[in-house]
Amino acid sequence: MGPKGLNLVMKRFLVLIFLPLALGCSATMETTLNKSTPNAPLNEINGGLVSYLNQGANSVIKARRNDAYKKMHDQCKGNYNIVEEGEHLGAGAVVPIGNVAFYGKQQEWKIKFECVH
Repeated sequence: MGPKGLNLVMKRFLVLIFLPLALGCSATMETTLNKSTPNAPLNEINGGLVSYLNQGANSVIKARRNDAYKKMHDQCKGNYNIVEEGEHLGAGAVVPIGNVAFYGKQQEWKIKFECVH
């Protein structure tokens, strides 16, 4: 493999390594659940589901989690409880490097929450 081919391999490798960092430090509000009426029963869920990319540097993951906390707080206009959370493997991608193809899956962290009033 000549210098040109090696350069291409390095570029693809760097994309694979730094892609999680390039996706930013934010979380995504996937769904929201609001009480149907002001007179709805207390056991009617008011909350939602938020997710963030669980890959990259620890400081970036921590910033994404803090953004998720802010989104949950904003959705609930105050206090909330985390009902359930865990890792979810999202979409995958194939990255060819030289004569080898690497497959990686996006690791997301999902948090289901309910508002407390």
